[in-house]
Amino acid sequence: GAARGAGLMLGMTKPALGIATLLLLGAGGAAAFGWFQIPGLSSQIKELEAQVAMLSVEIDRLSAENDRYESLNNELNQTVEEFRDLNQDLNSTVAELEVITSDLNSTQLSLVERVEELVAENKRYESLNQELNTTATRLAQEVDFFESALTRLILENGALANLTESLQIVTNELGNITSAQNETLSGLYTVLSGLTAENDRLESLNQDLVTVVSFLNETSLGLDNSLQQITGFLAEQITANRVLVSESLENTYRQRAQAWDCDYRDFFREQSFGSDYSVLISDLSSVVDYVDQRVLSELCLDKTDFEEYLLREYPQGVNSFRLIRGVGDYTTTALDFYFPEAGEAGISPEQWAEASYDCQNLPTRFAAAQR
Repeated sequence: GAARGAGLMLGMTKPALGIATLLLLGAGGAAAFGWFQIPGLSSQIKELEAQVAMLSVEIDRLSAENDRYESLNNELNQTVEEFRDLNQDLNSTVAELEVITSDLNSTQLSLVERVEELVAENKRYESLNQELNTTATRLAQEVDFFESALTRLILENGALANLTESLQIVTNELGNITSAQNETLSGLYTVLSGLTAENDRLESLNQDLVTVVSFLNETSLGLDNSLQQITGFLAEQITANRVLVSESLENTYRQRAQAWDCDYRDFFREQSFGSDYSVLISDLSSVVDYVDQRVLSELCLDKTDFEEYLLREYPQGVNSFRLIRGVGDYTTTALDFYFPEAGEAGISPEQWAEASYDCQNLPTRFAAAQR
């Protein structure tokens, strides 16, 4: 704006000022020569004056145009200032964007590190899953082992049955000796077939058998063993058989207690607590009835006592997880009562023998409320 203003004088540019000067000089010359009466000059002077007037008008127009251009130049300078401010704002924005870009790069690095951590975590879970599969395989093998053990127990039970049959044959042969001996051997047959007679009853029978010893000695049938030896042998076999039967019964009970929930999920799959074991059981009585059919009645356990036990153990509510744990704890305590270790309170071998190894015949039933 300063450079443009320096090229103006009286609001006119240098070319316009030169023209105006020439016109003024012409006009002055014409006025000077007006004193002389030169033919034809008057008309020329008038024409020059008219042209000077026109030039004055043009000079005024050019002056106004010059003012307009000066105003536009000022506006342009103002626009340049605005653009300079805008450029500074853009530079500031660029700087902010560079900071944001740097933050985004840092975030990207953090995300990459997190992805790597998740990949490592996934690998760890994959390893855990493989370990769980290995554990499941090992448990399946253990189940096979228990099934094999159960099969062996069944075979042993069959062997005991064969032994009983052999003893029955011996008894039958001894029963053919005399009518008096038949009465005594009939009692022995009852003891052997049931496997439930006790030693005190055998001792009482021995007293009856002693009265027949003299008769047996007189028969001279070539018996190498005395009746006392036979009776002692039978008593030992009965005692050993009682132990085997008791252990077999205990193993059977424990197997039933462990396998009660095989189809629990399928049986209650329509219920929310059957699919999600953390959900509280809404109908506890029906679930207790199911447990009673699967295991409690088999072990001669009272379902009412069991339900009261669950409510005492879990006052905040019973879900499937707590039910399974409760059945395990309850039946384990009951079996410890049925088959106690030496020195512990519970059902004795003699009581099992008197009950014919049937828990329904026991004189005392298990009750958690009394433990």
